[in-house]
Amino acid sequence: MTFESITANSQIIVYFLVGLLIFFWIYSLLWVAKDISRRTSSFGLQLLSILLIVFLTPIIGLPIYILIRPPVGVSRASTVVSGSDQIACASCGEMNSTEFVYCVFCAEKLKAPCKECKKNYAISYSYCPFCAAPNIRIIE
Repeated sequence: MTFESITANSQIIVYFLVGLLIFFWIYSLLWVAKDISRRTSSFGLQLLSILLIVFLTPIIGLPIYILIRPPVGVSRASTVVSGSDQIACASCGEMNSTEFVYCVFCAEKLKAPCKECKKNYAISYSYCPFCAAPNIRIIE
């Protein structure tokens, strides 16, 4: 074996490791971008999370991101989104049509009938939006 063949093999190994590191960096960046957009709609928090990975590398930035990221559904309380016909599930945070009574993602109940007027409204509401009767499930 000659010195040149050892050097060529070393170069191939170094190129492979650098390529693997770049792949892991890009994959981490894409994963964090998708994960944070699912967890919050705050642009500032999304930008901060992505910049953690860009500037601190996945080796340092990814563990920090995992420690500070908000839980799923924090910004998506079960409320009707203004100007749309969707409601967020209080259990999983996924958006559903306001016509649905159960979440299509986790089968959690989205609406319940009012004890007074019998109209369906979101379970997370403290009061019925139609007759102002208190939501007995929240008070208990």
